[in-house]
Amino acid sequence: CISLEYKVQNADALNCGGSARIVVRLGRDAMEEQTDLGPVYAPFYAKEKEESWWLVVGGPASALVAIKRITIAKASVSVKLDVELGEAAGSFDYTLYLMSDSYQGCDQEYQFQLKVKP
Repeated sequence: CISLEYKVQNADALNCGGSARIVVRLGRDAMEEQTDLGPVYAPFYAKEKEESWWLVVGGPASALVAIKRITIAKASVSVKLDVELGEAAGSFDYTLYLMSDSYQGCDQEYQFQLKVKP
């Protein structure tokens, strides 16, 4: 499966109207650095299917605030997501989702909070 670590890069400097950068590090468990990743097992798919993952950030009121499609071809990959902050100050709840377009049961979900200063 995939291990995920995330960090808000500029967490101390979040201001109204600015943006937050979320750095996500994804690692494939039990994968050697030189291993080639083949196509997924999909016998009913019309052609060969390569594995893809989606990183999605959901914001207040179920708003979609960031999305990125990635492939994890190496043992670990770092991805940066920029989240635009609104004009209101306060503490806001967000959710980071990792979703597979090829496998069931591998999706992950992480809650985090951003404190926006005026």
